[in-house]
Amino acid sequence: MTETSASSKLNFVTHGRLTENEASLHEHAVGQLLYAEKGVLHIEYPDKKILLPAQYCSWIPPHSVHRLWSSSPDLFIRGIYFESHFCKNEVFSKSAVFPLSNVLKEMIRYTARWHNHTAHSDYENTFIKCVRQMLPDEIAAAVKLEIPVTSHPLLANILNYIAENIHSEIRIQGIGELFGISGKTLHRLFVKELGQSFSIYLMFFRVMKAIELLNDGNHSVKEVTYLVGYNSIPSFSSTFKQVTGTNPQSFIKNNLTSAVLYKVIPTKSNLVSG
Repeated sequence: MTETSASSKLNFVTHGRLTENEASLHEHAVGQLLYAEKGVLHIEYPDKKILLPAQYCSWIPPHSVHRLWSSSPDLFIRGIYFESHFCKNEVFSKSAVFPLSNVLKEMIRYTARWHNHTAHSDYENTFIKCVRQMLPDEIAAAVKLEIPVTSHPLLANILNYIAENIHSEIRIQGIGELFGISGKTLHRLFVKELGQSFSIYLMFFRVMKAIELLNDGNHSVKEVTYLVGYNSIPSFSSTFKQVTGTNPQSFIKNNLTSAVLYKVIPTKSNLVSG
């Protein structure tokens, strides 16, 4: 993708791959709508990490410090930037990840005809205004695909341990013993530093890791179940649905049926509108 540079435009559209600049912490004076059509995108803020799966959208509020990165080789992102004075609705003040409707999905794809255009266009502005007006209702279906981060030395080491051993059985008492701290003290540390319990953090981390594994298409639901530390498929599926609103099988089906072929760079003679 290309960083917005058309400051005189009411809106700016860019479709494509991530750039090196986006991998560093940065911020925009504009609101940013991102649609991951292929691959999984990581969005990191100073206080949390967000996962954006394929076929989901993310809203990044104006003046939000963040960075984007991905290990997905086929990642393709469609983005629309909105001037901040268009983002007065309270819903635009917070980051969000949400499954988008088929109508909004096709509308975002259609905006590829204005990829990196810097010239004023009444048609473009009118069309994107319609997109913006749809967002509050779309964002209302947001799912919480995020985990908090910390600068607390001990807790940071514990979070790294969890990430490296997510395939194993992880219990708060065992973690406490490993790091020389009682289970009760560790629970209080999680709540104080992260604003959530150990079990809630672990649940979200496991589901987010499962989404990455399911998205790459190389693992079955059964394999992913054990790779993220669950002992039974029903238990994993139930937790997955609790977090995402859908079960793993439906998540895979949606990604497969919604994915479309695309050309990497849209041009005047080769428009990418889906």
